[in-house]
Amino acid sequence: MFFMKPQQIAEKQLQEALARHPSIVFAIDYLFWHVYGAGMNEAQRIARFEEGLARLDRFTSPIVVGDIPDMTHAALLLSKSQIPRADTLSKVNSRLQAWAHERPRVVVIALNETIAKAINAQDVQFGGITHTGQQARDLLTFSGLHVTPSGYIALSLEMLEGLKAKGLIPKNSIWEKDSNVVFEKMIQRKQKSTPEKIRPT
Repeated sequence: MFFMKPQQIAEKQLQEALARHPSIVFAIDYLFWHVYGAGMNEAQRIARFEEGLARLDRFTSPIVVGDIPDMTHAALLLSKSQIPRADTLSKVNSRLQAWAHERPRVVVIALNETIAKAINAQDVQFGGITHTGQQARDLLTFSGLHVTPSGYIALSLEMLEGLKAKGLIPKNSIWEKDSNVVFEKMIQRKQKSTPEKIRPT
């Protein structure tokens, strides 16, 4: 429910994360509701985005963050008043790239470009894997606002690749890249962590 009180929840999450002294911060969509949302003009969206950057800058550990995607296609879940103008998206994404360039500990994931391609079933290069046609579209749910399980896996692989490329995790780090194997392991882990139901006697 981040979108209900983005400023308050953003600060609450930040404080909780800081208290844990994380070795890596995964903030892939943390900035999204700093820019999206009703009741803001474009200047306010940009100002809130800057507040989001300032929050993230309080971490000294590596940070993985996504840029801001164009979600005009998600009209089933987002009202027009919640969506920033195209020029605002361009400004905040340019600002994010400049901000990250000055901070070697920051990895930016190209959500904007990737989602634009995926929603139109165009080839997507993500996590070192090329997703083609319907496979690319299947990274997103029907509304296009959220990712599917296969999208989560692709996103995770992309984040790991980004961290490795910038030397923020060991260069000899390895992980499973077959999404089918990863998905099966996710199912197995979920089954192990789910308490067995108590059967009535």
